[in-house]
Amino acid sequence: MRSKNGSTTDFVHFTAGAHLRAGVEVMHASFGTHRFAPHLHETWSFGAVLSGAQNNAIGPERNIIETGQLILMPPYRPHAGCAVGEQPCQYVMLYVSDEQLRERADALGLHEVNLPATGVSDPWLVDLMASFVFAAIESERAGKHPSPSLDRAFERVVDQILIRHAFAPVDSDDFYAQRYERRLDAALAHLKANLNEAIPLNELARHASLSPAHFCRRFSQAYGLPPHRYQLVLRIAQAKSMLYAGEDISRVALLAGFADHSHFGRQFKSCFGFPPGHLTRRFTAR
Repeated sequence: MRSKNGSTTDFVHFTAGAHLRAGVEVMHASFGTHRFAPHLHETWSFGAVLSGAQNNAIGPERNIIETGQLILMPPYRPHAGCAVGEQPCQYVMLYVSDEQLRERADALGLHEVNLPATGVSDPWLVDLMASFVFAAIESERAGKHPSPSLDRAFERVVDQILIRHAFAPVDSDDFYAQRYERRLDAALAHLKANLNEAIPLNELARHASLSPAHFCRRFSQAYGLPPHRYQLVLRIAQAKSMLYAGEDISRVALLAGFADHSHFGRQFKSCFGFPPGHLTRRFTAR
């Protein structure tokens, strides 16, 4: 199963909520013109490219994911995204909370999960993931109640990801793994604990016992973004979770630290490819 929609127009279909277990979201999308701004997700992000190719690296780096390959990213991994070549990139995504992933890992007796960060060729699993995503989206469109068969299909997809790929060796080419520094952990924890505050750079640097200039450079190398841009995309990711929970968009924009609704909307769409109102219309109409 390589395509369910032959159109070359940019589109995105997604669902989460009552007919899927908590902490699970799926998406089917095709993008040819949209260039995703650097962003991150609070969940594990499992993707499968159905046609075309994409580069999800930030800046001058290249991390090309091609047709028949998987994207397996841990929570809070910054990435961007754009189609490569003339053809749009069509793909499916499965977003899984860390709690749900650990539950499946425990069921399989896995005490450690080491998924590869770069593209993994696995056409069989690409098809399996696509089948589940399409079924989940169709289930929501049909207004169906939670389905045991859909739940079992979810477990099968995640179990196969873990069984087939959880024992990957540490990738020496992983841009971020090479640049991780434990001393940055305290600064990152302070940033997350004060997410909506204007934290001075020198305050963050003190938590890492570095000068502001050295801290900014090393943080950017380790996490792919400067500290305050990383803080911004964390706030946008958190805002997305609040919208899924049914919060009013204006309140979410305010809580996320944006001065106005329109600014929040532009930043949100640059990261996720659709405006925040697309979420609120879908999940308040239920």
